[in-house]
Amino acid sequence: MEGQRSQKIAFVLWLLLTSELFALPLHTGDLIFRAGEGLFSDIAKNFSPSDKRFSHVGMIFIDRGETFVIHTLDDQTKNFHHTVKEPLSAFLDDALIYAYYRFALTHRQQRKIDGNILRALADPKPFDYRFSLQSPDAYYCTELIFHLLEGVFHHHPVQNRTYRGEQSFISIEDLLKSRGLKPLSHVIMAKK
Repeated sequence: MEGQRSQKIAFVLWLLLTSELFALPLHTGDLIFRAGEGLFSDIAKNFSPSDKRFSHVGMIFIDRGETFVIHTLDDQTKNFHHTVKEPLSAFLDDALIYAYYRFALTHRQQRKIDGNILRALADPKPFDYRFSLQSPDAYYCTELIFHLLEGVFHHHPVQNRTYRGEQSFISIEDLLKSRGLKPLSHVIMAKK
């Protein structure tokens, strides 16, 4: 009897934590991974060697109490071809699924990320169609996150690289394996 009661309590807690009744307190520096539908989303998922859940990533930026996502992409419908600051709701418009992840940040690290984001927005880089880590004048989505994390930690948390032939790049899966990055939510099915 006690075991069934514990299971029911655990189930109710799980429901509360995974429902929209439980709002996540997002912070600047949190990462949001998403997957959309369509050819480009499928191609981006396949850049990751094994974990193909997500096709895009951005960083949360809280600005005057509003939640934005800093990311870079090529989206003809939104006329995005560079680093952008987009409201979270608009970022999720095309999402089928999404999930939040977080680094444990000190107050000092939080300020460094704020500064990195403001610099990225002051000098937005165009989307990097070559997916090259050697082109400092253009970024793809995971490369932008890599640069936003520069100088924040004693050792850069993104250690892994994916290779296609001799070219290395940072895949979504490489970001997910970052040192100290923990899931803040389960994978959420977007409303359609």
